[in-house]
Amino acid sequence: MQFAPSGTMRYRDFVLEIRSEAHGVVRVRIATSPAGSTNEFPLRLSISPDEIEDALASVTYSSGNFLKRSNLSANYDPIVRIGERLFYDLLQESMVSRLFRQAQDVVQSRGEGLRLRIAAHDQEALALPWEFLFDGAQSSFLALSLRTPIVRWLMREPPVVLRPVPPPLRILVVTAEVMDFEAQGEIAILDDLASRTGMFELQVVENATFSDLRTALQTGPCHILHFIGTGAYGTARGRWSKVRPDDGVSANQGVLLMGESSRRKDRLEDAEFVPAAELRSALEANTELRFVALQACDTEIVAAELAQRTSAALGVRAKVINATCQAMA
Repeated sequence: MQFAPSGTMRYRDFVLEIRSEAHGVVRVRIATSPAGSTNEFPLRLSISPDEIEDALASVTYSSGNFLKRSNLSANYDPIVRIGERLFYDLLQESMVSRLFRQAQDVVQSRGEGLRLRIAAHDQEALALPWEFLFDGAQSSFLALSLRTPIVRWLMREPPVVLRPVPPPLRILVVTAEVMDFEAQGEIAILDDLASRTGMFELQVVENATFSDLRTALQTGPCHILHFIGTGAYGTARGRWSKVRPDDGVSANQGVLLMGESSRRKDRLEDAEFVPAAELRSALEANTELRFVALQACDTEIVAAELAQRTSAALGVRAKVINATCQAMA
């Protein structure tokens, strides 16, 4: 069965500009939407950073080494509760609510989707868990519906606008298994989808060093980079740390862990620490890049950095389980 490009979902944008202030207050403006726009107005959020971290901690697991992907938790109620409150604050009881519902009516009448684009003016607004938005009336997360995807970016630079790419898309899959992440399962899923749809071609680089990645990016056009491995928060001395970069420790930054030339697995001390800024520079060698998917724990800071270079980047906040990564693939 072949996928027809004409059958893809068309989207209209609902763009929210958000800037953070003190004491849980953000300032919000609907910049553009199918139902109109607004001036900037203040909005008080009912969730605190501590509540967000507690919710994340309740559904992730560490076996003593925080770099490992998490085991599955059966209870996602804390995430749902946070998502419901965020949805209530932003899309039910604020000035955004009326225009958001009107915009949904407009796109549904045309058979289109409504893409919620979060344009953050600062890292604090960017880091809020917008993907948790949960519509209790529909019992669903907005981000999990094809009709209401959520995209975010940091407004340091204008969003990258690129021409559409005709199929097949070229996907570069890079694995860096400093521990066993069952990468072959994700690769098999992508390979099967490529053979069934004819929509993309795969190039796979396994047990990659940073040098391997740079070489692969320079050998030909790449539209999507799919990284399978792990992330961390690194220090200026190349050591990993549990401290987040936004915890006030300026020496720390988002990093990816990749293999060294010894290629010995399960030996974290042998791993090569690749700071987000260096990875961003490496991506500049490939001008056709459209999307970066980081199937790796603790990579939201890396994704935020890469989003300044490419049109979209997807990272993982906290931990992720192998089964979830395979489902996302």
